Amino acid sequence: MRSIVYEIREVFRETSQLIGEEVITYEKSVFIKAIITIIIVLAVLILLSQIISRSVVNPINMLAEVMKRAQQNKDLTQRVSIEGKDEIVQMADVFNQMMSAFSQLIQQVFDSSRQLNVAAEELTVITGQTSRGVMSQQSDSEQVATAMNEMTATVQEVARYASQAAEASRTADDETKAGKQVVMDAINGINLLAKQVEVGAISIKDLQKESENIGSVLSVIQGIAEQTNLLALNAAIEAARAGESGRGFAVVADEVRTLAKRSHDSTEEIKKIIDRLQNEAEKAVRVMDEELVQAHQSVEKAEKAGQSLDIIAESVTSIRDMNTHIASAAEEQSAVAEEINRNIVSIAQVAEENAESTNQTTLTSQELARLANGLETQISQFKV
Repeated sequence: MRSIVYEIREVFRETSQLIGEEVITYEKSVFIKAIITIIIVLAVLILLSQIISRSVVNPINMLAEVMKRAQQNKDLTQRVSIEGKDEIVQMADVFNQMMSAFSQLIQQVFDSSRQLNVAAEELTVITGQTSRGVMSQQSDSEQVATAMNEMTATVQEVARYASQAAEASRTADDETKAGKQVVMDAINGINLLAKQVEVGAISIKDLQKESENIGSVLSVIQGIAEQTNLLALNAAIEAARAGESGRGFAVVADEVRTLAKRSHDSTEEIKKIIDRLQNEAEKAVRVMDEELVQAHQSVEKAEKAGQSLDIIAESVTSIRDMNTHIASAAEEQSAVAEEINRNIVSIAQVAEENAESTNQTTLTSQELARLANGLETQISQFKV
């Protein structure tokens, strides 16, 4: 039995050795295959990078070089020539189209600069119109001077009457101030009277409130009286039922006494309210008396104000007469003023036209100069 076991162990040992050798041999084979695979992949990647470099990077570099020359030299005739059908070729075509569009745009700008010369010629015409307007304005100015001389005499006469009117106006002003002061006093008196009336109104309102309180108290008394009658009736009924016991009657009697006390208290309250009403009535009477005095004073001040206003009216009459003379002189002045006005209107119109023409000329010339210089500078930098 032991020999059999020993033989089995020997067999297992030899088998294990064989398996280990096979595994080692397999691992070496796999490692070698992996190395070969990596070498092949690297070779393929290198080959692909060369192909990509030739088909993508080189055209991009060519396109970048053309763009750089166009930017540095401002040469819009630069074009990219790449053959093929991929995205790089499409990009080159778009670039060529863009350069053609830029070239056309620059040519259009150049044509616009020529149109600026035409605008400069129009400026010459506008300047001539301005010159003629200035001459017309000078002629109108002479006519204005003549009309002003004619108006001088009339103005002097108006000034003399105006001086007299001013003196009368000062007198009227003094009287007006005096009348104003009297009126102010009357206003103050009326205001004071209004305040007194306001106080009287407040007192009357207080009386009204107290009257309302009396009504409330009387309502309470009326309610108490009704309850007292009801309790008295109940007491009579209870007394009839109770006979000799009389307990219910005693309870009702207590309630009656309580209500009687409340009636007494309410009566006292009514008395106090009546007293207050009397006091308020006295105050109202005094206030009304004071209002009467203030009313008399207001009447007196109003009479004084009327006298002052009469004086003012006389002064106003004097001013009115003087104004009549002023009106006659003003009519003469008006005729001359109309002539002056017509000339001034004409001058204003011409001046306005001159101003507009001058402003337009200035703005146009400045704009043309700026555009011409800018266009000439910019266009000269490009090659189309």
